Amino acid sequence: MRTEKRPRDRSDVLFRADAGDDVGLGHVRRCHALAAQLRSDGVRSAFLLPNEGFGRNWLVARGETPLVLDADGDEVAAVARAAAARSCPVVALDLSGQVGQRYVLELRRAGCGVVILGNHGAGRLAADLSVSPVAQTEQTWRGALGEHVASPSYAILGETFRPSPKKVSPVPTLLITMGGNDPDGLT
Repeated sequence: MRTEKRPRDRSDVLFRADAGDDVGLGHVRRCHALAAQLRSDGVRSAFLLPNEGFGRNWLVARGETPLVLDADGDEVAAVARAAAARSCPVVALDLSGQVGQRYVLELRRAGCGVVILGNHGAGRLAADLSVSPVAQTEQTWRGALGEHVASPSYAILGETFRPSPKKVSPVPTLLITMGGNDPDGLT
């Protein structure tokens, strides 16, 4: 019986996430939570972050080996190169700024499937999948090329927020947090 080995440097999903003093760790933490769940399903992930130590150090402390985004001025080309180098068919974008359609369309032209996480920029309409825990009332999905889901049930919480195994108090306690800056005013 012949078994094929998948190359070690291959990934199924490349997470391009922002992190740093100005945006915090919310994007990276969300991607890491998704990657952990995907890993339990046999899906391999890689992380691509800007050249700053904050997010990379956080991932390294959790056993990850993040890639550094080339600072050559053309981010889309750098993301496409990183995906190609790892034979990665899917790029998940979790960025602090609005993702534009050009960004997404160029990645798709490079052969990448594109998932947008929690971003309300125009690129969500060009993505294969757009996931958001909130949909702005003025948003329209008319003309979207892919699927979209927008509801609080799609909030990515991660292992930290799993229920505790035993009840500590007869009165339930609830902590709701929207990340470091709450740009959508959900709090």
